[in-house]
Amino acid sequence: MPGWKTPFRLVAGDFSGIQNFIFASSGESNRQMAKLIRGRSFMVMMYCRLAARYITDACGLPPLCCIGSAGGRFQILIPDSPQSQARMDAAKREVEQWVFERFFGDLSILVDDGEPFTLEDFKMDKFRKVLLKSGHRIAEEKNRQFASILSGDQRVFINNSGWSEYKTHGVCPVCGREPAFEESTKLPGYNCSYFIKCGERLVREQFISIYTDGKGIFGSYRLQFGKPSIAEHPEAVWGINTFESPGEDELWPELHYANVIPFVETEDGRSEESPDDSETHRCKTFEDIAKGDHGINSLAMIKADVDNMGFIFSDGFGKAISLSLRVGLSRMLNGFFCVYLPSLLKNSDEFKNIYTVFAGGDDLCLIGRWDTIIRFSETLREKFRAYTGFNDSFTISCGIELFKPGFPVSRAVEAAEDALELAKERGRDRISIFGLAMRWDKEYESQLKFAENWQAFIARMNREKGDSSEGIKWTSMLYRFLWYWEKWEQYNNLKDSESLERLAHRFRFIYDISRNLKKKRGQEDTWPGNYEPFRSLLADLVGHEGFEERPLFRFLKAGISIAMYTMR
Repeated sequence: MPGWKTPFRLVAGDFSGIQNFIFASSGESNRQMAKLIRGRSFMVMMYCRLAARYITDACGLPPLCCIGSAGGRFQILIPDSPQSQARMDAAKREVEQWVFERFFGDLSILVDDGEPFTLEDFKMDKFRKVLLKSGHRIAEEKNRQFASILSGDQRVFINNSGWSEYKTHGVCPVCGREPAFEESTKLPGYNCSYFIKCGERLVREQFISIYTDGKGIFGSYRLQFGKPSIAEHPEAVWGINTFESPGEDELWPELHYANVIPFVETEDGRSEESPDDSETHRCKTFEDIAKGDHGINSLAMIKADVDNMGFIFSDGFGKAISLSLRVGLSRMLNGFFCVYLPSLLKNSDEFKNIYTVFAGGDDLCLIGRWDTIIRFSETLREKFRAYTGFNDSFTISCGIELFKPGFPVSRAVEAAEDALELAKERGRDRISIFGLAMRWDKEYESQLKFAENWQAFIARMNREKGDSSEGIKWTSMLYRFLWYWEKWEQYNNLKDSESLERLAHRFRFIYDISRNLKKKRGQEDTWPGNYEPFRSLLADLVGHEGFEERPLFRFLKAGISIAMYTMR
């Protein structure tokens, strides 16, 4: 191979600004927000796939040269020849130019120049260095977004094509970025309308096809939902929403995408038909999802991702790593979030009302009724541990944020992201809720058990007293418990304080429990103080000098909050 310094290049691509793009909203309109988010999330995945496909097509390579595409990232193997490098550079500029013009810089696709390596570097003791260098290259690319289209004499990028539309129609009421269609009705702009339509079609269609007719995504790929037209020679066809086993005449490649949407059900358990025929079945709104038989009608968003993925991929295999190991692990993790998780939600009566915002790669974002999400968080961790063979190197962390149905989703996801960051700051294998980051075992479990025991105690008292209003008395006690805990936290954070208030919470807890749960003569064995959750609290208070560091009390705010929201 004369003139070739090395035979291969490992090209990496990464999307930047995905979260802001998916949840972008001007706040002027919340209509059709679920469809919009669903469509944006799906199209980010498709943009990632098609960006990799665009580069392989430009280089004259088969799509199999894209060795991985998940979670907004992709990797491609190309020959290290001057011709391939020139084609790849041109494709990179065209992709970045299209994304910039289409999304006003809110979303960007970063593609590096590729890490050169030899055939010898494919060996397991050498390929790790190639992967590390490739990771450094794409990280450096993040510091110079759109550099390929702002090079040379073109130091400033100006797009005048939309100014007249802004002046005529105003700004899109949904995203606040692009021009609206009509000023009088303030219809969403082109992008938002397209994503809303995609969100609708994703629910009811079973096929998606790609055509290369010189228009559409990157000026090359046209995406079409519905039964493919073989006469038009589609470039690719996938089956979607394939939760049931297909028939022999319906064997199509499956597009692995987490797309679980709750539907309104009729009395016979079937999905209710949509009255306007915009969807085959009527999707539940966030208000529908928040409703329940007891407790507050509120939603919760859960964000989760696998801990230390960078370390696992760089050092998790030791010095011996191959391309197949790297790709295999990536695809297996993506399979948990894109294949196993949707099946779990779809086939579970307990979790069927959870709405999938996105799930893939090594992370997820879901919305559901608050108590359903709390129960699901435990199941998620248990299933992930089982999926990874109970390997302690693979752990998952979560952040949960409660919000009302009318609350802007973009702000809810920011709060959930902050909760996830808090969990990771305190270490791996943790969950964060109500401003507290807890380990899954013992710490989080103790709070769920406290809430469960409290509900069981209230039910028992109601039965014994024969009065359902008995719970009001114990709800007041719960609020007092929260006040005692908050006072302890306040004075505990004052390290230089010698105030007795740092110990007052102990006496307050003991006095409150003994005063309201009085022993009756001859009934010591059935004294309500022997019931949970009071028995565990009293045992810690009396029997342990440093009981504040014990999981039950240290994170008691979480257990109290769950119990209060359940009883409201």
